Amino acid sequence: MARAALRLYRSDAPWQDLRLPIAAALLDTCGNLADDELAALVEAMLPIEQRELRGAEPAQSVTTDGEGLPTDPA
Repeated sequence: MARAALRLYRSDAPWQDLRLPIAAALLDTCGNLADDELAALVEAMLPIEQRELRGAEPAQSVTTDGEGLPTDPA
């Protein structure tokens, strides 16, 4: 998804609809899909991607122990 969105952004695509980068990513990875298959996959992926974007928060640094596990900040 990120690669498809970046490619569209770099080409100045006037997209505001999340379905466009989803479709581009599906076509990149799945190749030839019938229109009805592509539409069904895009509609299935749309709520997942929307949920992912809503849940996105800035990364925070995490202190880890020697084994890569987070340590308790308290």
